[in-house]
Amino acid sequence: MAVPQLTVPRPVAAFLGDSYTTGWAGAGIGKRGWPAIVSSAHGWRVVNRSVAGTGFVNPGWTGQPVRTRVAAVVKARPGIVFVAAGHNDSRFGRAATAKAAKAVLHRLRDALPDAVIVVIGPIWGHGSPPDAIRGIRTELRRGATSIGAIFVDPLKDGWFAGVDHRLILGDGIHPSNAGHRRIAGRVLEALEGLR
Repeated sequence: MAVPQLTVPRPVAAFLGDSYTTGWAGAGIGKRGWPAIVSSAHGWRVVNRSVAGTGFVNPGWTGQPVRTRVAAVVKARPGIVFVAAGHNDSRFGRAATAKAAKAVLHRLRDALPDAVIVVIGPIWGHGSPPDAIRGIRTELRRGATSIGAIFVDPLKDGWFAGVDHRLILGDGIHPSNAGHRRIAGRVLEALEGLR
């Protein structure tokens, strides 16, 4: 899908997500993570408010679902916001996840009306995501459309399907450093033309 020419009003990129965005087990940490790679390509300063294990509903181990980190993102006054969550929400159901995600996205849009918002659907470590994850992907696409955000679909594009599963760590879930480069490349492709 072609992305229209966009303007990022401030050179700050904020990230909300889970362990796919924080890095995990030594992979994707700091400059090796996809947030840093994407931001470096555009000259943006990174503000990463992601927390491993969390989701739109899932509080994770630290009690910090995505909604609890929106205020910190808004305070940073980013020109672009990436929301990459949902992977950890499958056991909470499609409806509850959709409601929580929609609330987060509308808070971001209301507080940052001129920011570019990019919603990245659930990232899955192989080519066979369960129906619950596919349903969450559909709801996130709808939520992105409702606020005029860009939607990026890792499931449709099979980021880690087939032979590309080799880019996932031995736990079968988290991307390696090469996997983070894959994510960054796919996100950058979605943002082609962004100035």
